[in-house]
Amino acid sequence: MEMSDLLLLITLIIAMIIVAVLLVRLRRVNSAMDEIAEFARSFVSGNFTRLYLDGDRLSSVSSALNGMASDMRQKANEMKEERNKLQAVLKCMNDGILITDTKGRVMLANPVVMKLLGMKTDIEGEHVTVATRNADIHNLVIKVIETAETVTEDIDITYPGNLSMTATAVPLYSYDVTEGISGVVLSLHDITKIKRLEEMRKNFVANVSHELKTPITAIKGFAETLIHGAIDDKDNAVKFLDTIKAHSDRINSLVDDLLTLSRIELGDIKIEKSDVNVGKIADTVFTTLRGNAQKKGLFLRKAFPSEDMNIHADRDRLVQILLNLADNAIKFTEYGGVTIGAEDSEGKISLFVEDTGVGIAREHISRLGERFYRVDMARSRELGGTGLGLAIVKHLVKTHGWDMRIESILGKGTRVTIDIPL
Repeated sequence: MEMSDLLLLITLIIAMIIVAVLLVRLRRVNSAMDEIAEFARSFVSGNFTRLYLDGDRLSSVSSALNGMASDMRQKANEMKEERNKLQAVLKCMNDGILITDTKGRVMLANPVVMKLLGMKTDIEGEHVTVATRNADIHNLVIKVIETAETVTEDIDITYPGNLSMTATAVPLYSYDVTEGISGVVLSLHDITKIKRLEEMRKNFVANVSHELKTPITAIKGFAETLIHGAIDDKDNAVKFLDTIKAHSDRINSLVDDLLTLSRIELGDIKIEKSDVNVGKIADTVFTTLRGNAQKKGLFLRKAFPSEDMNIHADRDRLVQILLNLADNAIKFTEYGGVTIGAEDSEGKISLFVEDTGVGIAREHISRLGERFYRVDMARSRELGGTGLGLAIVKHLVKTHGWDMRIESILGKGTRVTIDIPL
């Protein structure tokens, strides 16, 4: 073989070796690139795996990427922990919280606001108008986005229930305040009970004033009549004095009922339960009211499963409950009578007062027990009622831990049932 042929062969062998080495290195690089690509895909999906590459340069790359993944894993865990803390705080809050971006799209809502507004669970990304279906909330959010100022207003919610809210919308800033607001934080505080209590207070003051004005005016008028000479007219003077006494008794009854109701609500009246015979309690009530019933020709009847039926109750308060109910029943019954009885059902005793009176229209039943609420206002005052008797009964029943139901049919009578758990 000539020298030139030998050199050519050596050159070919060397070239083949170089190509083989390059192919091996290229395959390793391609494999490393595939692993890096897979690592990147896992990284993007939140799966922070480790990357292992051979070779000095590749190992340094894998080490740098693994370090970055470790830092990102730690930061992601910290962010997750902070988000969990935020969600826990939002869940524990009594106020509704809604967070939107500057386009009015919902970013976060706690369970309270979702319950208050009757929102579905998947509202993230929806516009606040669509999510809340409330124009007042939409206007608040838009106002804060446009002005970057805190806005507070009282708004009414009509769905899923009629509620009154104090809504406060606050601008939300990112880390760089100079770039402007990044969203709006809206808080909803339920003031429905406060408004109702305020309304009740106003009505209470008005009702007390009205209840006192009539007898006081009458007393003043008859007293002035007596002073100006009627006192010498013995027949009329006695009538005037009887009228003054009757109105004084009415004021006294009203004040007594108000004080009783106030003591119950303040917890000054303590319930001391013991085993009491309900039949004997009914006898005590009938003894007190028999005169009133006889004047109207009404019967008073007991209907207990047995004479020795006992319940666990405060004796004096139970007498007060049944006395108020039976007295009301007699006042509004013209024919027939009043029955006090009980039914022993599974797990409870149902104590009831039933009459054959005029009955109560269905629309009034839900309001019975409110202070000064009367179905027939003129007749109730004429019969000497203060409008507080059923309110006292309702509070005493509740203080015992019992439940009260009222059923009535116009023209046929009314039945008040007290459910007493055994």
